[in-house]
Amino acid sequence: LGGLDFMELGNLFLWEPEKNWYPLLNCGYLLPPTAGSDLPNAPYRDWWQPFLGSIRTYVKTGGGNGWKVWSEALQRGEVFVSSGPVIHLSVNQAGPGGRIDLPVSGGEVDIQATLESPRPVRALELIHNGKVIASATPGEKRMEIRTRVRITSSSWLAVRGTGAPLPAMKQHEVAHSGVVQVQVGGRRI
Repeated sequence: LGGLDFMELGNLFLWEPEKNWYPLLNCGYLLPPTAGSDLPNAPYRDWWQPFLGSIRTYVKTGGGNGWKVWSEALQRGEVFVSSGPVIHLSVNQAGPGGRIDLPVSGGEVDIQATLESPRPVRALELIHNGKVIASATPGEKRMEIRTRVRITSSSWLAVRGTGAPLPAMKQHEVAHSGVVQVQVGGRRI
């Protein structure tokens, strides 16, 4: 192994991170998420085919430009994917791609997450090793999770969100953060 750089979560029509990405993360393969759409449907499109650019990969470049800066940030996992809403995650002030080190006994981590959009948002969920452990109170255009979680074994945390309806696609906008790794006692996931 070692030949994979990222995991494409979907192209909006195909969106099942819990089936294709979470199992890899749970095995310790902390692949950054990506998403994108192509347009293999010229000269017309069926209802289920994505619009060009309908889902994108956003990378935290720190203000830098160019392929090298972008690809290095992606490789570090400083990324989120979205078809609309902006999603943010902070675990003990570390964002996606970050790592928190806890002692062998584990410990608590402080988590802050938001989902924002100029359109209505529907759901924001905190994911720990593939399972939803917290959900946000519904909000109109912004949702937030602020919580403290006890971690006893090495694991990963991420957030996912659902936004406004996309009638042409017969589904809703989606967003997913990259992961923050939590290592307990130096043990890998």
